[in-house]
Amino acid sequence: MMVFCEECGGKNIIQSDQQAADGSWGCCRICSEPVQGAPYAVGSGKLFPTDPDNEIRVMIVDDSKLIRQAVRRVVETSKHLVVAGEARHGAEALDLLPRMDPDVITLDINMPVMDGLTTLKHIMIRQPKPTVVFSTLTREGSREAFRALEYGAVDVMHKPSRLADINLDRQHRTIIRKIGLAADVTTEAIQYIRNPDRLPIEKKNASDTLDYAVAIGAAEGGYGGLLKIIPRLRPDTGAAFLVVLYTAANHVEDFSRYLDHLSALSVQRATDGVPLCGGVCHIAAEDEYLTIDRNGGAPLLRVHPASFSERRGAVNMLMFSAAESFGGHSVGAVLSGNGTDGQEGLQEIIRVGGCGFVQDPGSCLYKEMAQAVLENCDGPEMVMSGGMADQINMALENPRAAVNQ
Repeated sequence: MMVFCEECGGKNIIQSDQQAADGSWGCCRICSEPVQGAPYAVGSGKLFPTDPDNEIRVMIVDDSKLIRQAVRRVVETSKHLVVAGEARHGAEALDLLPRMDPDVITLDINMPVMDGLTTLKHIMIRQPKPTVVFSTLTREGSREAFRALEYGAVDVMHKPSRLADINLDRQHRTIIRKIGLAADVTTEAIQYIRNPDRLPIEKKNASDTLDYAVAIGAAEGGYGGLLKIIPRLRPDTGAAFLVVLYTAANHVEDFSRYLDHLSALSVQRATDGVPLCGGVCHIAAEDEYLTIDRNGGAPLLRVHPASFSERRGAVNMLMFSAAESFGGHSVGAVLSGNGTDGQEGLQEIIRVGGCGFVQDPGSCLYKEMAQAVLENCDGPEMVMSGGMADQINMALENPRAAVNQ
């Protein structure tokens, strides 16, 4: 069986008789804190790309000797991590990569000789490895963070610093957690996938035809999946795309603009009262409920503050609304994240005759949402994040009478 650590999100293989008197399942393989929570059955797929009983080998790439030393000290505080080697810039990292063969790479962006983003693309093409970008540029919601995730990084974080507005102990725990989670992402999930050219993309006008509603739920680790999915969705299928992303509203604003630049779809921040149209994607934040209103005839988008946002029910609510309004013309997809939000809503979409997809847990940075769907839903199709857009496009290809006619 498997149980998720509530402290760091790490995945731990356990035995049914392993539970201690205090209810814990021993110590987490990533953060060493007591593991609490309900166990899941482990499927037939390979859950851990790295052996959970072995140390995780880390390659540190940064032009600053001080930063390399700082990351090394943090890595060496964990009994589960070991430094495989260091590189001063991207060209050196690419030269050392075949010999070091690390499980995870930590990578700076601003470096001489070869910068981090160029290095990242070469890594993903030559010898894909789970990569966490540590940089002064990659705060969550920044353009540089989105670019790093687009190029294949599994996670990003601001470079560790004594000047940061959080204590060093918390920074160290975050670094250990991100490296440990990255090690459990399959190689197939991190290969560099080229998005459409960065030249301005010809946008299709929103369509009056609205045949389908596609509801997508994502939480922690969801940026990377959405970057692989949204730019590859076809705008001419007569579908409106509705996304709940568990992140702050200002990050959703920035992310929507970034995705809109890459996509043939029109990607917008979700706004209350907007008519739903084919070929448009609306993204809502973690503290919002997103539903479809058909009471007046033409479907309208409804966005309301989440009454109980800490309970994480926004994905379920969106999918129940899509199932009610569009029936068998609804499509649902659950991506990376913690918790179980989305499993009930996706089951409802499948029950009314719609299509349900779930990201393969092996390609998720945080596997809990996807694993909960697989354990509790009947009939969803499991898909790698890189193939999700193709599957959604195929599900929308069957011509049906428009539901709003």
